[in-house]
Amino acid sequence: MAAHRGIGNRLLDGRQIKIMSLMEAGLTDEATAMIDSSVPAEPWEHTVAALLRISCRPATSPASQQELDRAVRETLALVMQPDR
Repeated sequence: MAAHRGIGNRLLDGRQIKIMSLMEAGLTDEATAMIDSSVPAEPWEHTVAALLRISCRPATSPASQQELDRAVRETLALVMQPDR
């Protein structure tokens, strides 16, 4: 990370790892805030954000079926794209 001067605003690997480490530490509000403050530049980053948001939800407040369906649709659209 030092070579890249820390974690940027995009949902690249460093930011994703930081979000997951916050979730693992039980700091879901901070993890959600980091997702929300991200600046996606590529379509896949929106999908990653949706998946991370769902993962941040506490068991007592699970994601809605609509939110889950949207994340699945976005994920399938990405993985079904032909290789460039």
